[in-house]
Amino acid sequence: MSPRRLAIGCGIALLSACLQAVPAGAETAGPVQAAIRSNAAEGPIFELPAGVRITRQDIALNPRHVTLTYVFRTAQRHTVPFRFKLPEMPVDASPDVVGLPAGGGLAEGLAADRNPVNYMNLSVQVNGAPLALSGQGRAIQDGKDVTRILLDAGVPLLYDLEGEAPWPHLPAQTRALLKARGLLSVDAANWNYQARYTWNQVFEPGETRVEIHYNPNAFYWSDIDLDDFPPIAAGGWANRTYCLDEAWRRAFFRLARSGAGHELYAVMHVLAPKDAPPPPAAAQYNLKVDKYAPLNLVAFCPAESRKTSPSTFEWQARDVTPGRTIDALFFMGPDGWPTD
Repeated sequence: MSPRRLAIGCGIALLSACLQAVPAGAETAGPVQAAIRSNAAEGPIFELPAGVRITRQDIALNPRHVTLTYVFRTAQRHTVPFRFKLPEMPVDASPDVVGLPAGGGLAEGLAADRNPVNYMNLSVQVNGAPLALSGQGRAIQDGKDVTRILLDAGVPLLYDLEGEAPWPHLPAQTRALLKARGLLSVDAANWNYQARYTWNQVFEPGETRVEIHYNPNAFYWSDIDLDDFPPIAAGGWANRTYCLDEAWRRAFFRLARSGAGHELYAVMHVLAPKDAPPPPAAAQYNLKVDKYAPLNLVAFCPAESRKTSPSTFEWQARDVTPGRTIDALFFMGPDGWPTD
């Protein structure tokens, strides 16, 4: 590798409670931007009835963990549908794959539509008590749901990644059907798997506290030319998305050219997609971003966040009408990760 090129890993850590609108032109910002946004989770998505309001929303994020905390208040009992969609994940023939837990077999793969695989370790607590999640898993190809095609053919949606892939051992007629529909090529699955969780949230009179936890997934950029890196230039899309400044860019190039082995992680989540109502406002917002170690870099909007420790930044606001996304960019050194 030449000293001016860098293999950079970009983790799409999917987070919610967005405070920043998607920048103008982001939909056509280029293939890297499109790849990031296609891996974003959608959730939690909900519509509050009259009389239910969010009094507080806390967001804590780092490259490995995300915690979203909502405090709702109502004077009357209400039941509100909630949904949380994990991002689509490639099933096979990809560096980012999702599969059954070790030891899972054909029966589990065929039931992955009814018993979704929680590949982001999503968990929900309501007033401190764990909530039992239910949902569905779907097979997606080019935006279309192909779950029924696979299950009707007796094809598992997933398989144990530590075992042997089942595709080469399917009956010849089944393989021919899958290949004809573009679902199989060279015995590799060509569909994505997506888990979707739903629950009916009951709000009793008074306050209800809902905490949502999940872990990020990863997507990699590689072989970036440090002499020509337009996304972080003054007019580049990354500059607008993450509120980069000249000091951050100078620190990035200094570390990138030092050969210290840093990796670039982008974290982003869609709170409400374009075709859904905008996210509800909260009376008080608290955003906390942790970059783990003082020598790591992080950039996010709003730019006026304050540094509260050598590795953490916070931003507070009241009566905020949030945008649909929040984005953070981490540049992590090999020694800048926690030991857990």
